[in-house]
Amino acid sequence: MVKSQHSQGSQAPGLLADVPICMETLFIMTYANRLNHWAVVRLLPNLQRVTIARFHKRSDADGYVQALRRLIPDATFIVVFDLGDREI
Repeated sequence: MVKSQHSQGSQAPGLLADVPICMETLFIMTYANRLNHWAVVRLLPNLQRVTIARFHKRSDADGYVQALRRLIPDATFIVVFDLGDREI
């Protein structure tokens, strides 16, 4: 656990003030986010979109889209490769 730079009784300002900071968890979360490049996106009217799920393998994303299309036949779902905020 990483202790805040504030005095022992104070909390860091912001939404996560009550959540203890753990550098291991922060590293694992960012690394895990970098692994999931395939995103299932639902297309909405007026050029809007909603990311439904992210996957490591394209075949997993395709299978998820097949299931979604059976459950919600009127919606449009696509699989996209998302690099995120990486610099190329």
